[in-house]
Amino acid sequence: MKLNSLLDVILNSRSGDITVLNRVIYVGTVEAGKTTADIEAYHRKLATLSGLFEDQMRGILLHFANDTVMHLLEGPSTGVRDYVEQLRVDVTKPLLHSSVKILLSTEDIDGYGFPMWTCKQLNLPRPDGDMNEKDPIAPHVFRLYAGLLEMGKDLLAKSGGELTDALDDMRNLYHEKLPGNEIVGSCIKSVYTTSLDGYCTVYSEEVQVLEESEQCWPQAPPLQY
Repeated sequence: MKLNSLLDVILNSRSGDITVLNRVIYVGTVEAGKTTADIEAYHRKLATLSGLFEDQMRGILLHFANDTVMHLLEGPSTGVRDYVEQLRVDVTKPLLHSSVKILLSTEDIDGYGFPMWTCKQLNLPRPDGDMNEKDPIAPHVFRLYAGLLEMGKDLLAKSGGELTDALDDMRNLYHEKLPGNEIVGSCIKSVYTTSLDGYCTVYSEEVQVLEESEQCWPQAPPLQY
């Protein structure tokens, strides 16, 4: 009797779909004179160049009143990886290169956390989010991430006009889950967040781990001596 491999079990749980989805969040400072429309058009162009088609690219790009941006991007791993690399090497991007910081990078997520991709302008002042560059930033990044995923979960339950209305009224509906202007600025200047160049130097592809004991399923019981 042939035992199923761990890969067989995983593929069965995914109905044979081998697509690996990744999620990344980055922040940055907008170049002077660039509008929300400019920022949206640039990021859509970048998606096309990276092979992220409309139905594959999900997430939210926020342009804050203090001329900073925060982008949560989800999509197939190769597309997301190429997207970030294109952003790094493109000297025409509407963001100050030295300001772009990676807040989070997650491989092989369970599924999309957002039903769409959109770009919105947002003014959400929260003075308590203005921190010193050496203040601990990790707890704030965690809260930012958790809030965005909660918002995405609520949006996933909507469609059509209901989804459009929710996005148009995002500030009122999700103000407790959205990050404020100041915390995004603090993430940019923090010494504990990773620069775009630093991230791309370290990260090139997903971690591939295969142990001999993982080649069969169920796992063999440990040896008893």
